[in-house]
Amino acid sequence: MAKTPISAIGTSNERGLTLLELLVVIVLIGLLATVGAQAIPGDGRRLQRATDHVEHQLRMARLRALKTGSSVNIPCNELTAPRQAASVRLNEDSAVPGSCIASKGPAVGVTFFADGSSSGEVIELAVGKGRVRIHIDPLTGTSTLD
Repeated sequence: MAKTPISAIGTSNERGLTLLELLVVIVLIGLLATVGAQAIPGDGRRLQRATDHVEHQLRMARLRALKTGSSVNIPCNELTAPRQAASVRLNEDSAVPGSCIASKGPAVGVTFFADGSSSGEVIELAVGKGRVRIHIDPLTGTSTLD
């Protein structure tokens, strides 16, 4: 009876993982980690949702002013609602600290005029260490992020 030769890691008929199998496992772990990380809401996602929400409100107010031919004012307290600091309300259980900034003194809100121009305010939102400023152009009424 012939004996199977023994190597340093065991008998020669034992198999280990191939490089391809190892790469497939690593890719699967990476995909699972990516999907899991997206399911956990973080400060960045809350800040992005708040920014999208405020930009939507601003676009709708500008379109309303263009459509009706009269000025539309969005008070700062509608964009930002008080909660220790001003905050943008997305729903009852989530709030993002924010404020309206005017170039000359405290801002009372953003006004869009019939020609599409605006009062040109700045809205600042913050979550954790993340901060976003939404600049509203006075001539065109469009918003840009900073």
